[in-house]
Amino acid sequence: MFIDWENVAKIGLVNLQSCIEEVRQQVNVSVTRAYANWTQNVPGSTFLTSIGAELTHVGGKVSGKNSADMQLTVDACELILTTAHLDGLVLISGDRDFRPLVALARKRGLWVWGIGPSDSSSDILRTCCDRFLELKPTPSSKANV
Repeated sequence: MFIDWENVAKIGLVNLQSCIEEVRQQVNVSVTRAYANWTQNVPGSTFLTSIGAELTHVGGKVSGKNSADMQLTVDACELILTTAHLDGLVLISGDRDFRPLVALARKRGLWVWGIGPSDSSSDILRTCCDRFLELKPTPSSKANV
């Protein structure tokens, strides 16, 4: 499970937690990583560590727009190409930039489960995933993060 935290943090934890629980009830998740610049006191880190997510820091010389996306893609590709027992990929983001990652996973015979914000997820990403769950913002999203 790869989480583009910069893309989904604004949604609120209640909705995200229920989607993650739904995924975990149906599949065995062996890797969970969340990507962001964690030195900036990013809300949600306590929740993410409580669900067993490895907080993957993206910052320093590689910080900037899409730096988390790039690191997530590299890490996911490495896992896809080097792990024989992998059955699928769970991608939590709404960015269409992940379409090539999804295409690689599907080409390797993996199913892809996407989860992203209902109001901003790319239609391109939605349609290339085998299944896509929408994260609906809650009125108190900022308070929940």
